[in-house]
Amino acid sequence: MLRTTAFAAGLIGWAACASPAGATEGDTQFWMTASAEAPLAGGVTLSADASQRFRSPAAGDDIQLYRAGIQVAAANWIALGGGIADVESDSADETRLFQSVTLKWGKLLSRSQLEERFFEGAARPQLRGRQRFTLTVPLDRNDRLQPYVELNYILRNQNPAVSGTVDHWRVKLDWRHKLTPHLELSASYMILLAPRPAAEDRLSHVPSLALLYAF
Repeated sequence: MLRTTAFAAGLIGWAACASPAGATEGDTQFWMTASAEAPLAGGVTLSADASQRFRSPAAGDDIQLYRAGIQVAAANWIALGGGIADVESDSADETRLFQSVTLKWGKLLSRSQLEERFFEGAARPQLRGRQRFTLTVPLDRNDRLQPYVELNYILRNQNPAVSGTVDHWRVKLDWRHKLTPHLELSASYMILLAPRPAAEDRLSHVPSLALLYAF
């Protein structure tokens, strides 16, 4: 367990040092989320979540995100999913469709996701790919760690004059605690690194809290 925890800490350290010293702008955010999921027959799971993302002025407006999805387990090692999200802020709103493929090998999980992002007033939808790898580390009967690393890549910009590029990297250390048989608490810390070719890269520090209910 100590080796795995050191690995997770190393991921966060790598993200913090990924850009040269003095070449990044920093900000702090705080995210709060409530989510629920309901397993149905045939390996089908419905999910919904709502989150409030408080951001410092340097990072932009605060964001409210509401999302609903469905996932179908095709086998014990692969699941297909999709859904819709509504993203609201003072500057612009966004409607997001997404499709995902999730693969599982023991304690390691890989999620590949494609998003169609419809921004208010944009010339066309943005296409964004997201690749995440998550490791589950049991600590005891009620606690576990779930570190992950994720790449967000813009395949097609909403502006036809702008080419695709890396949107941002996420490295997260997530502690989960089972409060009841159906309710979990998540306390996490994430580093979000956004490369910006024409300006200083942005490094965001994002602590977060979440409640997760499973029917």
